[in-house]
Formats: sequence, structure tokens, C-alpha cells
Amino acid sequence: MYVLDEQEMEPDYSFAGFGIRAVAYLIDAGILALVRLFVSMLFGVSFLSTGNNIIWFGSLFGLLYFILLESGARRGTIGKQLLGLQVTDESGHRISLGQSVIRNLMKIVSSLILGVGFLMVILDERKRSLHDRAAKTYVVSVR
Repeated sequence: MYVLDEQEMEPDYSFAGFGIRAVAYLIDAGILALVRLFVSMLFGVSFLSTGNNIIWFGSLFGLLYFILLESGARRGTIGKQLLGLQVTDESGHRISLGQSVIRNLMKIVSSLILGVGFLMVILDERKRSLHDRAAKTYVVSVR
């Protein structure tokens, strides 16, 4: 394991910046769109339907996707895994389910404040967004 606060040793990770995190999110969004398309076809509902059932399913499934995969053994969504990223706690360990819930609910807050919470990654030394700060998590690129 690695500790994010140690300065003496050469770290085997780096903090993941805005660009690579955005690419990981786009991969995940594509995966979630495919799931929504499949479910829409399965139930005979238009993929572009604005019906409440498909919107609620998509929102709930997407939230669970991020919560469960980021707190899981691989420490990240499929998009993050493909790009060599992991979500960790302050000690470099796997985050708890509770931290993941906080982290992902705070993404909603970041969206509501015009994405400012996401853009915080650009200015933060350790590349933390609003949801990372709230949940005491980091996104790292593992070598």
C-alpha cells in the first residue's frame, strides 16, 4: 500500500488531473448509455424517452454504478480502471461504502453549482474536487 502523506519515499502513484478524469467519465457515460439503451429496448421504451421510469432507472443505476465500483476491490469504475486510476482514502487504501456515497452525492452538488466543484481539480495541488474533499478521497494514477 502507499501513504499519500509521506514525503520521504518516491511515490508509486500520481494524483489524477482533470483531463484523464474527464476521459474516464466519458467512458463510464458511454457504458451507462449502452445499459440504458438495452433496458429501453428490453421494455419497449424509446431510448430518448423522457418518461419517469426510464429516467429514474438511469439515474439510480448510474449512482449505484459509481458508488459500488469506486468502493469495490478494484477501486474504480470501468473507465477509471481502463485508464489506470483508483479512488483511495487519505492513506491510499480502498474507500468505504459510506465515503463513496458521500463522494457521489456531492457530485450532484458540483453539478448544481455550474460544475465549479469539478473544476477545483485544476487548481488543487493534490487534484481534489469538491466531492473528493467532502469524502476525504483522492483519485490517483497508479504506475
